Parts: sequence; structure tokens; C-alpha cells
Amino acid sequence: MTTARRMAIGLGTANLTALVLIAAVSANDGSWGTGFRSLPPDALPVSEVARKLEHQGLARIYKIEADGSTYHVRAVDTVGRRVEVSVDPRSGIVVR
Repeated sequence: MTTARRMAIGLGTANLTALVLIAAVSANDGSWGTGFRSLPPDALPVSEVARKLEHQGLARIYKIEADGSTYHVRAVDTVGRRVEVSVDPRSGIVVR
């Protein structure tokens, strides 16, 4: 395994771990990532959305926000471009 590949795997793991830890620490009031706007009761957790997006080719996710009807995600794709996508909170599918 090349050094670059090991670094990419390590960074992806660290990114996901950080998201999960932030969610766990902030979960006591139930508003983390929602901006006080409720998501549907069957919405996927932020950690699951991040995992699905990484499997779809987003290399580094650095922001996930919710507006009540979608998750808004800022990330870097596998070729280094910054991207912003909107994700359905129930399915984890990119809608824009």
C-alpha cells in the first residue's frame, strides 16, 4: 500500500471519527447540526450521511448542516475540488 493511500485512509478515518465525536458531545440538547430546525423523525444520523457520501466519492467532508428538509454538505471530492451538495435526510441520496 502506498504512503499516499495510507494517508488518505487515515485522514478519512480521522474525519469520520471527529464528526461522530462532535455529534456525541453535542447531542445532549438534540439540536446539533439542525440549527434549531427539526429534521424528520426518521432522518439518518449525521454519521451515516457522512459514511454514505464518502462511499459515493467525497474524500473530505468538512461541514454538514441541516435546514429541516435537507442536509447541506461541504466537502472536497477525490480530485481536490470543493463541492456543496444537498442530501435527503431520510435516504442519504444527493438531491443537488
